[in-house]
Amino acid sequence: MLQIAIDHAGNPREISTHIWKVIDSHGLSVSRLGVDLSRIAMVAYTADTRIPRASAFDGWSRDIVLHVPVSDPPKWLQCKETIENLLGFLSGDHWVFIPRHSDFFRPPEDEKLRRKAKRLKAKTLSLFSGGLDSFIGAVDLLAQEHKTVFVGHYNEGATSKPQSEAFAAIQKKFGVLEPALLQFYVRPPSGEVESTTRSRSFLFFALACLAASGLGDGVQIVIPENGFIGLNVPLTYSRLGSLSTRTTHPYTISLFRKVIEILDLPFTITLPYRFFTKGEMLKNSKDITFIKSSLSLTMSCAHPAANRYSKQNPNIHCGYCLPCIIRRAAMNKVGLRGESYAFNILNETLSRTRSSDLNAFLVAIVRSPVPDRSNILRSGPLPVSSEEIKRYGDVYRRGFKEVADFLSKRAIR
Repeated sequence: MLQIAIDHAGNPREISTHIWKVIDSHGLSVSRLGVDLSRIAMVAYTADTRIPRASAFDGWSRDIVLHVPVSDPPKWLQCKETIENLLGFLSGDHWVFIPRHSDFFRPPEDEKLRRKAKRLKAKTLSLFSGGLDSFIGAVDLLAQEHKTVFVGHYNEGATSKPQSEAFAAIQKKFGVLEPALLQFYVRPPSGEVESTTRSRSFLFFALACLAASGLGDGVQIVIPENGFIGLNVPLTYSRLGSLSTRTTHPYTISLFRKVIEILDLPFTITLPYRFFTKGEMLKNSKDITFIKSSLSLTMSCAHPAANRYSKQNPNIHCGYCLPCIIRRAAMNKVGLRGESYAFNILNETLSRTRSSDLNAFLVAIVRSPVPDRSNILRSGPLPVSSEEIKRYGDVYRRGFKEVADFLSKRAIR
C-alpha cells in the first residue's frame, strides 16, 4: 500500500507542489470540483510513477486502487467508470477509483500574494509544455490577439527551464496582451521510480481545468498538439496496445470531455491542430519568422534530462526519441537546418536502446511506404464522425510521409 499526503505541509509522504502559491499569485478563486479533479490526477500520477511495472504479474499491467478525498463523493461516483477507463486507456493498467468525503478545501490563502495579484481576464487557456507544438499554439493565439492564460506542469528543472525561457520570448514579443504562464510544480514523494509516466497528460489536463475554474464560465481550454503524434499509430506489431502512448489520442480526449460533462464544468476543450502534421503547424503558423528565431528555446524531447548521464549537454534534444524524429521531420519539411542534437540519426550509429524508435520507423517505411489509412484504428477507438475519421487517416499518412522524407536523407550503412 502506498500512502501519500496532499496539502499537508511537513508530512514526508506529501506530494510536493507549488499549486496554491501559483493560484494565490494570480488571485484565482478556484472551484471545489476543480480542486478535486487536480487531486485525483495528482494521486493517479503518483501511483503511476511510484508503483513499478516490474511488480505486475506480466511485468506491465498493474492493478491500482485509488482512495481519494473529494468534496462530493456522489458526484464523483457518476464519473467513476469514465475516470477508470481514461486512466486504463492511458497507462494500460487496471484502475479502481474510490472517492471518499472530505471537507478540506485548501490551505489558508496567502493574503500578501493575493493583494499583489493582477486579475486574469482571459477566457482562453492553452496548455504550454515548452515544446514546439505548444509554442506554435501560443504564438497563433496571441498573433490573433486572443488574451490567453497558459498552463505548464513540471517536476524537475529539465522541464521547467525550456518552459520559462520559451515563455519569456513570448512575453517579450506579445507583452501588450499580458500573457500569463501558470507553471504548476507537482512532484510525487520519494520512493521507487517507474519511468513510464503515461498518466501525466491526465494531470496536465486536470491542472488546466483547475486554473480554468478560477477564470469564470465560458473558458476555452486549448490543447495545441499535432494530429500525427496525437494518433501515435503503433509503427510495429510490438508496439500495439498500451506500449504506444496515448496522450492526446481522440479517445483520451473524448473520455476527458465526458468527465467534464458529467461534472458540469463550464468550459470547453478544443484541439485546433488535430488534423495538422507538425510540419504543417510550422508552415501555417501566424508568425513563422518569430518561431524560426525562437526554435532553440523550445524542447520537444521525450527525455530532456537523459543527456546529463552520457556527459552531453543536458539542454539539447537527444535526437533519437520519437518526438525528436518527428520534430526534425517537420523542420525538414519547411527547410529549417542547423539545430543541435546530442545524436544525429542521419549519420551516426546508435546503440540498440537508442535506435528503437528509429528502427521502428524504418521497418514501417520499408513494410508500407504509403500506409493504409485504416492503421489509425490500431491505436484505439475513434469516437468521431466518419468524416473526421477520414481526416485523421489523411493526417496520419501525411505525417508518416514527413518522417519518411526526412529519413530518406539518412546515410546508407
